[in-house]
Amino acid sequence: MREFGGVDTALDLGCGEGRILSIIHNSCDQQLVVGVDLREALLRDTVAPALRPQTTQSGSLYAIGDEFRERDTEIRLYAGDISIPDPRLVGFDSIVTTEVIEHLDPPALNALPHVVLSIYGPKIWFVSTPNKEYNALFPDYVDEFVRDADHRFEYTRSEFRSWVLSVAQSNGYLAALGGVGLMNGPKSNSRQLPYDPAIGHCTHSIPMSFRLSTSPRLH
Repeated sequence: MREFGGVDTALDLGCGEGRILSIIHNSCDQQLVVGVDLREALLRDTVAPALRPQTTQSGSLYAIGDEFRERDTEIRLYAGDISIPDPRLVGFDSIVTTEVIEHLDPPALNALPHVVLSIYGPKIWFVSTPNKEYNALFPDYVDEFVRDADHRFEYTRSEFRSWVLSVAQSNGYLAALGGVGLMNGPKSNSRQLPYDPAIGHCTHSIPMSFRLSTSPRLH
């Protein structure tokens, strides 16, 4: 987010257990960080305790690795459906949706880009989702393999590109496709597999940025 500049507020849609939310909070200088997830109990019991600052006599400090630094960042957690407009979420500088869209049913997937780009209107929307073509590198790969039983779909590179370009153009944004991640861990017997241009990265990623139209309004 630092490379885009002028990003003082961040919104994590579909924040889950708060891993990305925590990274944003601890590694970027944000005035306001908000996480949204459908599961209220998860936000209350898991995410909120994990983001609670360390308290010292001098005030609240947030951990960054083995170091601590003072923070005046405001953190909010909201329970709700990310595909339904929420007036509280309009006007954030950056919105992050990581490993979320593949869990959405078609109506929600179709609604989300309009909600994010045309109603909320961030300077940048960062989206990531698994690369279906990379699945063949998993040892337990079989036909119709998906990485999670809850995934409604997994995009190939061409499918993701088509989706990205369509939603970006429809909502007045530019897009730059990319990828992140290497396979490493128990499923790969702790082997780290290099990037293969014939297959692509483990995860598709895309920042959509530079809104061209006027400021959004909730409607």
